[in-house]
Amino acid sequence: YFLGIIGIILISCVPAIFSKVTSETYLEALKSIFSAIMHPTTWEINYQGSTEIFLISLTDFITGPYFYTMKIIIASLLISLFIAYLLVILTFRGPIWLRQGLAGFSSILQAFPDFSFIFLIQMLVVYIYQQTGIFTLNFYSLNGEQIYAAPIVCLSIIPTVLFYKIMMLLMKKEWQADYIELARGKGLTNTAILFRHATPN
Repeated sequence: YFLGIIGIILISCVPAIFSKVTSETYLEALKSIFSAIMHPTTWEINYQGSTEIFLISLTDFITGPYFYTMKIIIASLLISLFIAYLLVILTFRGPIWLRQGLAGFSSILQAFPDFSFIFLIQMLVVYIYQQTGIFTLNFYSLNGEQIYAAPIVCLSIIPTVLFYKIMMLLMKKEWQADYIELARGKGLTNTAILFRHATPN
């Protein structure tokens, strides 16, 4: 890891050799980078926007865009886990037609490319708005407003399908364990076995 960081620093100073804007040499560029690394409070991130270059301190970046992104990712994963578990329960305790429907629907979702879900959800939001006049999800932000619902919904679809398939495999394997037959022999219902024993295991 340390050698990787050193390599990144050495490579990032290469443009100083070919730069016509400054007369800074490669060694001077290295020296300035290493001196800047020694003062974390001065670390800054600059990135090219549509019309201008933005400069932001690392602290502001972590407390701003980074935390915003992490909240969306963590929320989408937790929601995916919860929905996938509910689908597993429905698959094990629901009627046969529901099990077959969930299996077919998950296969259909996996057949779509990841980026297509955003487009399909946007089309659904527009259709609902045209039919009812209700705007369900906001896909853009203005004046620094942070949106959560739309990105969380879009990011939750693929993980939900993957978690569902993984949980189904684990639950099917657990359902064939010896203690399941022992619990049935003691008179426990399948629902009680599913929630009290199979799920924790």
